[in-house]
Amino acid sequence: MADYSEFLERLRAEVDIVSLVSDYVNLRRSGKNFVGLCPFHQEKTPSFTVSPERRMFYCFGCHAGGDAISFLMKIEKLTFPEAVEALARKLGIKVPQVSEEAKEQKDLLFKVNELACSFFEKCLHGPSGIKAKEYLLKRGVKEETQRVFRLGYAPESGELSEFLKNKGINLELLFKAGLVTEKGGKELFRNRLIFPIMDLRGRVIAFGGRALDDSLPKYLNSGQTPLFEKGRHLYAIHLAKKSVSEIGNAIVVEGYIDAISCHQEGFQNVVASLGTALTRDQVALLSRFAKKVILAYDADIAGVMATIRSFELFGQMDMEVRVASLEGFKDPDELLKNRKSAGLSRAISSSIPALDFAYEKIRQRYDWKVPQERKEGVLEILNLISTIDSPLDQEKYIKRLALDSGYGEDTLFLQLRKKEKPTTQKQARERPLGFEEMERIKAKLPAAEEACLKLLFEEPQLMALAERELNPEDFSHPQLKIFFQKALERFKKGEEDLYNINFETPEDVSLLARLLMESHPGSEDPEKELKQCILKIKRDRLTRDQKRLSQEISALERSGDTELYRKKLEELQILVNKIRSLTVK
Repeated sequence: MADYSEFLERLRAEVDIVSLVSDYVNLRRSGKNFVGLCPFHQEKTPSFTVSPERRMFYCFGCHAGGDAISFLMKIEKLTFPEAVEALARKLGIKVPQVSEEAKEQKDLLFKVNELACSFFEKCLHGPSGIKAKEYLLKRGVKEETQRVFRLGYAPESGELSEFLKNKGINLELLFKAGLVTEKGGKELFRNRLIFPIMDLRGRVIAFGGRALDDSLPKYLNSGQTPLFEKGRHLYAIHLAKKSVSEIGNAIVVEGYIDAISCHQEGFQNVVASLGTALTRDQVALLSRFAKKVILAYDADIAGVMATIRSFELFGQMDMEVRVASLEGFKDPDELLKNRKSAGLSRAISSSIPALDFAYEKIRQRYDWKVPQERKEGVLEILNLISTIDSPLDQEKYIKRLALDSGYGEDTLFLQLRKKEKPTTQKQARERPLGFEEMERIKAKLPAAEEACLKLLFEEPQLMALAERELNPEDFSHPQLKIFFQKALERFKKGEEDLYNINFETPEDVSLLARLLMESHPGSEDPEKELKQCILKIKRDRLTRDQKRLSQEISALERSGDTELYRKKLEELQILVNKIRSLTVK
């Protein structure tokens, strides 16, 4: 099996980044590079640069940057594996598979689902599907719409297994696809209207079924399979993704019929959440296409609570989220039936910030004249306010809560600070490519560490000097530390292009592009300049150690441990002497 890192290196080397970017940006040559208007922000003067030599792009305006893979990820809203697969397909290169057997198994399951979907469709439009057909027409779902969404019917007699058996599909595969409940062969869907669930590429990954009699549950979804996890997908995303990107926002509804009715009435940017409460993965999926979401959930208590629970997820993804009022109707489908498309358009245009919606719904659940209930309501609203990142917005809602509750603003702020928790490293890693990433890229880097790496990338022969004098741990910036370590590994392998480093995270690739594309002032004596950078990096490292040791000594002084105190003082003096002795040789 081919080494994946070697495959990525080959892919980046063979792709023509100028040709790739030219499919989206009008480029013109400028010296050895190409420039054009940045596709990631509005500008009148070109600041977007593509370097065929470095195989990188970089915008000096918004600081977006990276290689061919990250460009395709950003411009087409793809994940890393999807972008790699698309480029490999373009070049005719086979992507190494972690397990060929696992890939074949997935391909078989896609085949099973496609065959099952075709069977259900045929049944809906045949004699056995009359009852399901009548239900759809009663709900206003037109024939054309039924075919666009590939709606189907699962017969009461359970003929699917026999149909697939004749196609060479065994019961074990049916079980793995989630179409039978046990290896004995009892079919999951019987006498149900079928809603196929597709992935981004329009491949059938699962099914939802609505009972056409008194069977429970009323709605039944496929269980977890190698192709499907309920909390990771959105219904109709394959149809909505283009419109969501073009319009800049997504409308999220709860049910299958809600989504279908909206699309039928021209609202192509609508998806359904396959349940009431959105998950982090679903919100992350939406964030790839838009930064604004309008929730149009059912007006019952479950829909209200789902809206409130999803608010924090959108905040963590740096997305604007609003809530549409359904004008007293129970769901978007009912609103459309009674008020047509104008009614839903009005609900969307008059949507309110989700925080305002959640605040008011929580406030209405408590009797604020009863002290205990007022206290519980205040604490719940403070939990909501604690999810807001902006101090200005926090202050606005604290003032509002003070007026509603009678508590003083200072008291509420004090209680709020007790509730706030710092963002964990895990939460930070899970945030999508967006505002935080760009802020980190634009942030000022340690000057000596930045200059050191730029020099080494420009003058790779100087790495021999850096190898003798520097250790990766001397770097204070975590990403620059990794860059130096990986460049050092390439140097030891005899590679000259030290910057040709494989990274999968957008943050690392963007920062690498910045180092490679932002010009470094020319130097008459690069070796001397590198020595000065090394001196500064080592001195800063020792200064950090000195500060840490001084803090330890202060603590020991209070503890009364005189022996360890004297030992640490000696270590401190050695550090001070080292700092004084550092000079450029």
